[in-house]
Amino acid sequence: MKAVKRYWIYIFLIISLFFSACSLNNNEEQPLENNSDIIDDNNQNSYIANPWTEVTKEDVEKGLGTEIVLPNDAKNVIYRFNSSIALYEILFDYDALSFTYRIKKSAENEDISGLYYDWKMSYEETVEGYKANIYRVVIEDDAIELITWIDTDEDISYSLSTSLGADWDGFYITEIVKQLIKKDSEDFFEEDNGKIYCYDSEENYDYNDDSSLKNGIRKMVNNSEEEKEFIDSIFDSGEQYRSYEYPESTVYLYDSDDESKFVFVTNHKETEYSKEVYGIIVDKKELELEARYDADSTVENIFDNLLALNGKDYLYADCLRPYAEYQETYDYVTENNQTVSYRYKHDSQIYGTYNSSGIVYEYDNKACYKEYYVTSGSKSIYYLYNENGQLSILCDFGGMAYKGMEDNPNTEIGFPFKVYYFE
Repeated sequence: MKAVKRYWIYIFLIISLFFSACSLNNNEEQPLENNSDIIDDNNQNSYIANPWTEVTKEDVEKGLGTEIVLPNDAKNVIYRFNSSIALYEILFDYDALSFTYRIKKSAENEDISGLYYDWKMSYEETVEGYKANIYRVVIEDDAIELITWIDTDEDISYSLSTSLGADWDGFYITEIVKQLIKKDSEDFFEEDNGKIYCYDSEENYDYNDDSSLKNGIRKMVNNSEEEKEFIDSIFDSGEQYRSYEYPESTVYLYDSDDESKFVFVTNHKETEYSKEVYGIIVDKKELELEARYDADSTVENIFDNLLALNGKDYLYADCLRPYAEYQETYDYVTENNQTVSYRYKHDSQIYGTYNSSGIVYEYDNKACYKEYYVTSGSKSIYYLYNENGQLSILCDFGGMAYKGMEDNPNTEIGFPFKVYYFE
């Protein structure tokens, strides 16, 4: 009898649980059509106020105290302001992409982008004289890209972001930023002042094409035959190149209207070989105006007046010069009463680790090249002068190559370099 009673109790519990589950399913909260809608305690519909208020371009410029510049072909432009956080936002379409451009009157190092991804790629780059931080993350078939920078002179922070979709090869967000930065100091850009054009390998490499990566190639050579073979692989038959004989280094240069070709041979060992050799090829059609300088400058002070295209001091001037005024020089080596080399250093806790130390080699009382330390290793800068003794070309290269050659692991291709032409 007890067993029968227990049986009916089980049946009753199962039926109760079944109807409870049905009731819960029927009363399950449904997602709201608009996530700005909420239900208050009195079960009345209410709304979170939209923090953005549409404004005009003139409102933005007045609020920030600066001119707003957008790409000439920008479409569907919307200007907005969030008064709760004093943030301006400009939405626009350009070149088949939609951009979010945010600006705040603040020089604090804060994230104003509104994007909180786990960025898988980030790096720094100089854009129109500003130190910019670039971020990218790929989520399924969509690449999100963000760039931030600060104008410390005007105490304004900027961010620009876009969604690239799946086809993002060849997109450089820095090219968009260049169209957003206004150009100042027009008087300085008169024709009688010097121009500096730059070729940046990282903007021109096709990382899927070894022939492109071979425009920056290096290897170790162990005898004169290997050295000659490398030199011949860079210069075509009949190309006349000049040589610069520097202390512990030789530079070969072929320069035409269309391209420049360089070979750098270095040997800092007590034995003649092995030597490290670098080959660089520059397509001059890809040169971009990088900065300006005082055409009346001497070799000694040419780096004192380098200005970016926005009229501000060129960010990397202190790195390009042989050494900066805040760096200590020491360990001078002289021959025949002329300086051959010296070392320099600075306090990395104050000025950072980039270019924190190095050695400068001189020839004919002028810096001919230097090797300097960066966080990832070391790099080199070569200074090449024309027949009048004026600086004409500066080559900055080194760091990790993109890959080694499968058929020759001692040869690496795709190392980063920049070549500056002073005109």
